[in-house]
Amino acid sequence: MALGKDGIRIVNRDKTANLAYKGIYSFFSGKLAKSEEYLQRALSQADVRQNQMFCVEWLINLYNATKSEAKLLWCYRKAVEFSPDNPEAQSRLGHAYFSEGNLDSAMYCFEQTLRYDPNNGYAYFNIVKIRLIRGEYDEAFETLNKLVKINENHPLVHSEFANYYAMLGNREKAEEECKKAQLCGIHDPEEINRRINAILSFNETGFSGEDLPKLYYRKIEKKQKE
Repeated sequence: MALGKDGIRIVNRDKTANLAYKGIYSFFSGKLAKSEEYLQRALSQADVRQNQMFCVEWLINLYNATKSEAKLLWCYRKAVEFSPDNPEAQSRLGHAYFSEGNLDSAMYCFEQTLRYDPNNGYAYFNIVKIRLIRGEYDEAFETLNKLVKINENHPLVHSEFANYYAMLGNREKAEEECKKAQLCGIHDPEEINRRINAILSFNETGFSGEDLPKLYYRKIEKKQKE
């Protein structure tokens, strides 16, 4: 790692920087346990937000490498604690909460993302998903219209519109949005067709095949609990 003369002087003079550098060096050397020890010690001593976030970001790299989901969530929370006005940190924590099914916390994080970045399409995209799971169709439609104003040619926007119409049982509009997603260059056009057909089929027949998305299963589970 090239630090330059000034960088080396800082590392030698600053104990926190020295620990962080040792942690990074250990990470690239494959000594992951030692890397965690150094980075955690550096984080505990850091008293400036920039340094705290630096340590957290390297811990995220480490825990991604070791696939430590619980520790990753801890890092995402720490990042938001240290930098609550950082939309990327809020969005990342929101995604983690969404993945584990904690929709209320996920919604809060995505709303905070929009507070600091009003045109963050990823946050709008996930808010739509949460509202569809909750059955808040009017709110989902309103959010989708905000999303399409931000980027009307993004394939995922039309993919979510297709989900929305499929969940309402509107086959014509769902298929129309599928075609728009395909024209905009969606990555897997066959997948979106299977997904939309699975949702429509479930609405019409009650049969759930393997293509029914997890998002829709959550909606079913919510109804059963109610």
